[in-house]
Amino acid sequence: MASIGQIIFWSMIVVIILLSAIIIIILVLAFSGSRSSFSTTTQRGDIVANFGEDAILECRFVPDGNFDTTEITWTKEGVSGVVHKYVKVKDELKEQNAQFKRRTSLFLDNISRGNASLKLSEVESKDDGTYTCTVSNTKGKGDTCVILRVGAYSSPKLSLEGNLSQVLRCEAPRWSPKPTVTWRDNSSANASSVSDTSIEDDGDGIFKVTSLLKGVKTNNKYSCIIQNQLVRVTANAFLRGSGIKEKISVEFLNSASIPVTHVIFLSIILPLVTSSLIS
Repeated sequence: MASIGQIIFWSMIVVIILLSAIIIIILVLAFSGSRSSFSTTTQRGDIVANFGEDAILECRFVPDGNFDTTEITWTKEGVSGVVHKYVKVKDELKEQNAQFKRRTSLFLDNISRGNASLKLSEVESKDDGTYTCTVSNTKGKGDTCVILRVGAYSSPKLSLEGNLSQVLRCEAPRWSPKPTVTWRDNSSANASSVSDTSIEDDGDGIFKVTSLLKGVKTNNKYSCIIQNQLVRVTANAFLRGSGIKEKISVEFLNSASIPVTHVIFLSIILPLVTSSLIS
C-alpha cells in the first residue's frame, strides 16, 4: 500500500501536469487570437499608372477603434527616407524623399475605417517600383507590398481615308514602353499583313502610333489592337456607309483588380500570461 508521502507526491505531480496543460491551452488560444487579429489588404497584381495622372496604391487594415494609435508608413524599394508617414493623427513628412514632395496624400477621413491607401499625384517614370505599406496599432504591426508600373497609353482615333479603296487609319499619340499593333478583320483573322504601321519616338521615350489598314469594306467590323507589356487597348470600328461606329476597350495586363487579404502573423508579448508563468 502506498504511503501518505507517496500519495501526496503523486497528487502534486498530477496537479502540476494539469496546471501546465491549462497554461499551454491559454497560451495557444491567446497567441492564435493575436495572430489573426491584424491583417492588411492590398490588390491582386500590379497597379498600372499613366504618365502625368494620379495613382492609388491600396492598403487596408483592421482598425483597433483607437484613432490616435494608428501609424502608417509608406516606403519605396531603393529610395531613401519615406514616401509618406502618418503618426499621431497627422502627417509626419520630415523624412520624406524629395522625389515625392507635395505629391502624396492619405485618405485621412477613412483611416479610422482601416484605409491606409496612398494617393500619388502626377505619376512620373521614376515612380515605377515596389512600395511597402506598414501599419501598426494596439493590435500589432504588419506590412504588405504594392508594385506600381508606370507607362503611357492613349485610346486610338479611327478615321476613313480614300474613296473606292478605303483605308482605315488608327492613330494614338502617347505610348510607352514601345507597343505593337495588330489588325483583325470581320472574322477576327489577323489582317496586319495588309497594313502599314509607323511607331515614332518623340525623343522622351513616348511613342506615337499610326497604322493604316488597306482595302476595308463597309458593313464590316475591324479591330485595331495596340499593346505593350502593361496595357492592351482595342479599338473596334463598325463601318456603316461613310461613317464609323467606334467601341474602345482597355485591358491592364497582370494588373490589380480583385483585392486579396494578406494576414500578417505577429509576435506579440502577452504580459498577463507571461507574469502568471513567472510567478
